[in-house]
Amino acid sequence: KATSGTQYSIVECSMDEDGEPLYDSCELGENPTYVTADSNELLFSDLKPETGYKIYYEKTSTEKGSINTKTKKSAKEASKLNAVVITESSITVKGDHGFEYSIDGGSTWTKFETFNNLEPDTEYTFIGRAEETFDDMPGQLSEELVVKTLPKQSTALDDFTSKFKIDVKIIDPIPTIRISKALLYEAIKDDEDIAKFIEAANADPSLIDKMTVVIDIIKLYPTVEEVNDLEPYLTNREIAYSFDIELKVYINDNYIKDISELSKNVKFSIDIPNEFRKENREFNIVRKHIISIHEPALYQVLEDLDSSNETVTIENGLFSEFYVTYDVPAKKNPKTADNLIIYVGIFIISACALYYKRYLKLKYNLYLNRYR
Repeated sequence: KATSGTQYSIVECSMDEDGEPLYDSCELGENPTYVTADSNELLFSDLKPETGYKIYYEKTSTEKGSINTKTKKSAKEASKLNAVVITESSITVKGDHGFEYSIDGGSTWTKFETFNNLEPDTEYTFIGRAEETFDDMPGQLSEELVVKTLPKQSTALDDFTSKFKIDVKIIDPIPTIRISKALLYEAIKDDEDIAKFIEAANADPSLIDKMTVVIDIIKLYPTVEEVNDLEPYLTNREIAYSFDIELKVYINDNYIKDISELSKNVKFSIDIPNEFRKENREFNIVRKHIISIHEPALYQVLEDLDSSNETVTIENGLFSEFYVTYDVPAKKNPKTADNLIIYVGIFIISACALYYKRYLKLKYNLYLNRYR
């Protein structure tokens, strides 16, 4: 902050062994260079990080002084942004912890990862950086991430489906999920609590944007026991990755309920990470649905509905645990081969023993006949 009309000059200070500024060393000098502030802000650029500076100011010959300050740590390196959930009117992006995001080239920044009220079938460009803290400067800018919203889906209540909000909470990012917000709405609108809200919103359109569907996405790390339970569905297949999806409905920021079962299936697709993409490789999803802790889990194989090795697409009406699997060549069982060799060996030895036994018997009979 500055005072308009006041002159300012900045001097770099020496630092002690502990990295603390020696402000007494910051002498103004005989011919200081002053900058006159023309507003209540004045920017000194190209300063060194974690360095002490003394700012001298002079408004009149009697009204002058100095301010001691220290610059923050250098900007953190930028990490890569990922698109996590894409609908026809919202995009959720994810960077490192403490990131902030911009959709307008850096003019404005927000900590919120989900951008709503976007146009269908339209490309948007995102950048991210570590937000400024008390100790750290804003981080370096990430590479641009260009994401396209899904095409518009026609529904009976287009106005409502375009305005209700999607929010996404992610623990450990997973590959991108594309799901139609309109079709998701069609599958939850018959729920008793949501139906009441829709009725009220039809009477009072200002309520439309008061409902938020929060999609919780949690990357799973299956235990050995859980993988063993999946074995019947993993014949000549391996797990690429797994995650859990939960739907939570909020109205006026108040939690209403979890929705684990939809009134109809919703089609959505999931990107396959590059390390798992191979020509002619086939993917599917094993869904594990838990109704209650007192009942056994229900397993179902959901076949891939697309022909691309870059995505797996399913129709699903239960939000549960999902295990993305891919086919692997059948492995030769070494034990079976070893057993075959043993059986063949036993057969040969048995045959030789039987032949030798008959040979001895024949030789003995010849001996008896000769000496009778």
